[in-house]
Amino acid sequence: LTPLSEIEGEIGLFQVGAHARLMSQALRKIASNAYKADCTIVFLNQLRQKVGVIYGSPEVTTGGNALKFYSSVRMDIRRTEVIRGENAGTGAARDATSPGIRVRVKMVKNKVAFPYRIAELDILFGKGIDSVGAVLQAAVENKVVERRGAWYTYGGQNNNLSWQGKEKAIEALRADEDMCEAITQETIAAATLAKAPPEVVEKVEADRAAAAAAAGAAALEAAEADEDVALPPELKDELNADDDEVLLGKE
Repeated sequence: LTPLSEIEGEIGLFQVGAHARLMSQALRKIASNAYKADCTIVFLNQLRQKVGVIYGSPEVTTGGNALKFYSSVRMDIRRTEVIRGENAGTGAARDATSPGIRVRVKMVKNKVAFPYRIAELDILFGKGIDSVGAVLQAAVENKVVERRGAWYTYGGQNNNLSWQGKEKAIEALRADEDMCEAITQETIAAATLAKAPPEVVEKVEADRAAAAAAAGAAALEAAEADEDVALPPELKDELNADDDEVLLGKE
C-alpha cells in the first residue's frame, strides 16, 4: 500500500509515518473483510536497515507494526543456495542453467501452529515449490528412505529400490505416484511416532509385531493348503530347511 500523499507528492518529499498510518487504518478493514469472506491475503514485504543499531539485528520490515499485529502467520524466507543443474557448466553459465533455488523458511509468528520452526525447501523456476523433493528429504530425515553417500534406498511395501543421486530419486517418485504417497504416509507416521510418549511407541511396535505374526500365520496356512502359493522369502527358507523351530511371530 502506498499513501496518496506520496503518489501525488514530489519525489524526495519527506513524510513522517505516512506509510505506517495507512497500513494501520487499512488493515483494520482488510482483516475483518478477509475473515468474513474466508480468504487468505498474502503480503510480501521488504527488509530495510535501521541506523545506529549496535546490539541485535538491524533488519526491519517497512510499514510499521500494524502488519505484524494483524497477521496470523509471518515467515522469514531467505535463499540459502542455487540448485545446480546436472548439465550446467561453471560460473555464470552454471547459474543460468540452474533449475531453481533452495530457501530456508523461519516461522517468525504463527497463530495456527507452533512458531519459530525452521524448514528448508526447493523452489523450481516455472514450477513452484518442489513438493516431491520435500517428501524425499523428510523421508531421509525420518529413516523411511535410507541414504548412503549418493545412493537412496527404499525398502517399504516389500520393495528394495535404490537410486543413485537425489535427482534420480525425485524423478522416480514423480513417475510413481502410488510409491510417493506410500512414502509420504510412512514418513508422517514415523515423524508422529518419534514425538509420541514411550508407552505409545511400545504399543504401536507391539501392534506391528502382532500384525506381522498374523500375516506369517496366514501365509503358512495358505502354503499348507496350496503349495503353489507365493511365500515371503524368509518363510520359504524356513519351510525348505524343514526346521522344527519354525515359530509364528518368532521374537
